[in-house]
Amino acid sequence: KAQWNVAETNALLAHLLQNISEAGDGRNFKTSTFTSAAAALSSANLLTAGPPKTSRRCRNKWNSVRIYWEIQNYRNVSGAHWDNVHGAGI
Repeated sequence: KAQWNVAETNALLAHLLQNISEAGDGRNFKTSTFTSAAAALSSANLLTAGPPKTSRRCRNKWNSVRIYWEIQNYRNVSGAHWDNVHGAGI
């Protein structure tokens, strides 16, 4: 299982932001973007625990972060229902 530290997460997000023009609708990046992100993380030597980050692990982390942001945005919508046990209840 991949373990991400804050520096690795920030480096991944910075790399994706630098390559935002490659993202399509729905903020989906191509595999090549995640491959270059994995290479950038490897060369930055930020790994503190777990296996090296691969393109697949970078994609999974991006999807987790994106879902987290979408939930946070939904929770901040006036009148939207959310609780940490049942979610949106929809």
